[in-house]
Amino acid sequence: MMKKVISVIALLTFLMTNKIYGQIPHLAGKIIISIKSGTIDAELNLRNLPKTDNYTIWLNSGLNIEYFRDGNNQFNYSYNTEYNTELSSEALQHYFPSNDRKSRFLPNSLIVKYTGKFPVIADTTKAYDWGDWKGNIAFNGQTLRASEQSAWYPIIYNKTDGIVIDKYTFDIELECSDCQTLYINGDKPQKAYKSNFKSVQAVPLLMFVGNYNFKEVDNIFILNSELDANKINTLTKTTNSIIKFYEEVLKTPYGKPVVYISSTPVSKKNEWMFVTYPTITVVGIDKYKLDNYFDDKTYQFKQKSNITFIAHELAHYYIGTKFVPNSELRWFFLEGLTDYLSIKAAKKILGIEIYQTIINNYINELKDFEPQQLNLIKLASEINDTYRYRFTPLFLLAIEQEIGEDKMYQWIESVINGESVKTNYDFFLSSLRDTGVTEKQIKLIIETYIDNLKSKENIINRIK
Repeated sequence: MMKKVISVIALLTFLMTNKIYGQIPHLAGKIIISIKSGTIDAELNLRNLPKTDNYTIWLNSGLNIEYFRDGNNQFNYSYNTEYNTELSSEALQHYFPSNDRKSRFLPNSLIVKYTGKFPVIADTTKAYDWGDWKGNIAFNGQTLRASEQSAWYPIIYNKTDGIVIDKYTFDIELECSDCQTLYINGDKPQKAYKSNFKSVQAVPLLMFVGNYNFKEVDNIFILNSELDANKINTLTKTTNSIIKFYEEVLKTPYGKPVVYISSTPVSKKNEWMFVTYPTITVVGIDKYKLDNYFDDKTYQFKQKSNITFIAHELAHYYIGTKFVPNSELRWFFLEGLTDYLSIKAAKKILGIEIYQTIINNYINELKDFEPQQLNLIKLASEINDTYRYRFTPLFLLAIEQEIGEDKMYQWIESVINGESVKTNYDFFLSSLRDTGVTEKQIKLIIETYIDNLKSKENIINRIK
């Protein structure tokens, strides 16, 4: 049954991507890594590119381009470079100018060859306190961690509709002579220093290679962890209960089985989780390390909050993979709506007391925060961490009080299964209307929680 569900998901992903972009990009070629030297050498062929003349090609700023060539490897393309931190702080953004230099063109396929050398931070005593994040290309002497946000492979940005195209099918030969294990998101990990990785389903590419072991339990892979069977059982059961909840309320099946990676930061204090579907990466040391999430006697989670973190990352399958937010309300949807779902999952799985504790903690953290009105936001960067992870979930809980829980889930279901559009304020209102939220309710939401100088106070009073 699971295989049939995954096949349906793959087909829907193909059809949706084909509808939006015309075709699914495919990445092929060879990558050579050294985790001791901190080097990446790659020659990649990217084909089935979208038909657009308003785009940029993103590559990490630490990757030095030797050339862009045509897909048949006959000649080089000249290229220009931009750098817009609003779009990506990690990547330089390249494009091919037309002969008149007034426009740009994108061929159906191209070859790019590049080399990068990055610091290998095996000893964090001299590292910065902060300085590791999902978009970092992180060498720690034992592993390399690089997600799609780092743009370690060429990513296409469609400027016309504000859509980042980073999900590809792929056929990549990966080699790392000083590694024991190789993994690229979308295929299974391999105990080898050299292997070929393929995916016929378009996914974002995360690379995790190095000297580590992995386990497979109930079709879930756990990489770079020493968890015993009892703790793994707790992790897999919790994961499946969260997924079941999401499938029930959103009436949308989950995709591939989950992969967990345990990783350490290349800084002193960073600790967090992130997802590159279907992989959840836990980055941390000491008590924040995945292996230390569980009690040695009961085998249960030491802190219930870790379950809400996992619920947040699992929700990113729906918001971030199926539905990819963009434009000025990117973070409102990508993290705020995701966190709302994780709070609802916590209420279902952990109970009302834990749920209320989460709400009270969020309210306390908003004590000195003054949110910008949602209808006045013009740049994605205006929605900072407090806005996206604390204010937005409470804002959505207040809306739930006005329209009802069932209508709220119906709205999210329609958003995640809808067509890709600009996720701006107009989309927010129109998507509510399309779900059947009345004009009277929308007027109340705007006047009470959006276009109101006391919106924060109104939200807190409504959900207490």
